[in-house]
Amino acid sequence: MNLKSKIAQEKLNYKLKESGWYDSLQEFTESESFYQIVEFLFKESVAGREFTPTLKNIFTAFEECHYDKLKTVIVGQDPYPQKGVADGIAFSCSRKLKPEKSLQYIFRSLEETCDIVGGSPSLKRWSNQGVLMLNTALTTQVQNIGAHKLIWEDFTKHVLTVISQKKIGIPTVFMGNVAKTFANNVSDKHLKIFTPHPASAAYKGGKWDCNNCWNKINENLMAQNKMFINW
Repeated sequence: MNLKSKIAQEKLNYKLKESGWYDSLQEFTESESFYQIVEFLFKESVAGREFTPTLKNIFTAFEECHYDKLKTVIVGQDPYPQKGVADGIAFSCSRKLKPEKSLQYIFRSLEETCDIVGGSPSLKRWSNQGVLMLNTALTTQVQNIGAHKLIWEDFTKHVLTVISQKKIGIPTVFMGNVAKTFANNVSDKHLKIFTPHPASAAYKGGKWDCNNCWNKINENLMAQNKMFINW
């Protein structure tokens, strides 16, 4: 067993303990399967195949969204593939002074459907309110979209299954066809909303159909007497 990989696994689990996720996710994150993911990432780095975000930031979405405060989940696809952009929260661009194209379309949809002007490219403010911004793959090789899709598949299924089983009334948005393939891991007792991935609009240069997801999330939360999300 690679000592560096084992230490990294322990450090990542400590991050989950601080944010309340450890007890629910430890069955996977303390397993050989998760160790193999960490080991794979170390080997990629040694081989000169850089990945993003960095290992220490792969659980930022969980760190910033405490388990006890979880209200909703937004499922994306891959982290931004450009080096130095992804920060561990899906669609967030805290490392840059301006939003990437996908986030630009998200902000535009908020303005059109909720009359809210998009703010900082960092989405920690959403995470801190209980929005788990989860990519289906927590890493990808720099400039190679989908390169790590398979290594994260079981982890993502585990996360969504745990939330589905242990939480009540968590509206979940699946953005894009890749995210949609994980919908069966969320039971029908939770509201499920489907949209295209905002990157699809960026590629086509058209308008992104958000399926009114921002309002639907808040309507569902308020119907449960929960505080709405201040987008």
